[in-house]
Amino acid sequence: MSQAGRWSAMAAAGLLLLAGCADQPASAAATVGQERIEMSDISAQLDSINEVLGLPAGSAAVDQTNAVLRNNVVYRLVEQAAADAGVTVTPTQVQRRMADQVAFVGDSRLLEQQAAQAGVAPELIEDDVRVSLLAQALAEDLAEGQSLTDQDKQTLLIEQVQQYSNDAGTTINPRFGWWDVRSLSIVADPEAPSARPADLGLIGSPDGP
Repeated sequence: MSQAGRWSAMAAAGLLLLAGCADQPASAAATVGQERIEMSDISAQLDSINEVLGLPAGSAAVDQTNAVLRNNVVYRLVEQAAADAGVTVTPTQVQRRMADQVAFVGDSRLLEQQAAQAGVAPELIEDDVRVSLLAQALAEDLAEGQSLTDQDKQTLLIEQVQQYSNDAGTTINPRFGWWDVRSLSIVADPEAPSARPADLGLIGSPDGP
């Protein structure tokens, strides 16, 4: 898997859930359960990404904007699903993975550039690492007592996040599109087929996603 691919938030399989346009607050880019993702936060992250990539402030392609928003939605889904299952990670684990990742790519500046290309603002890299560790821990928790391959664990994880997305409620401001639970991504056309299922991997590491 390429480094940019490792930074991809998620793709999976499940059921289609459309955003409730009438219920979506104008200042919210999305809501996950009771948690809002503000337009201002997405805008600030896009500005940070542009700065890292050397792009003009205030400029953002549709796919870049949707990648940033999708990442934020996925972070909340994994965080909330992990909390619901009682799964946690420690700050020490996060710092160790951060150090491993910097060493893997060469230096922190390169890490910021690769993250920015995948829609992760520099100020969210540590969050991205933490959520990746939470996802791995949740997969292990779901597979406890079973003899499963890594791919089987990944499938369990994706299904759990999909179910949580349905149960908690996930809506996207209609100016960006709709939330497709099947692919755990934002789509412009609710009638379009979902993306092909793929592994969950928010961040890469020397020993795997």
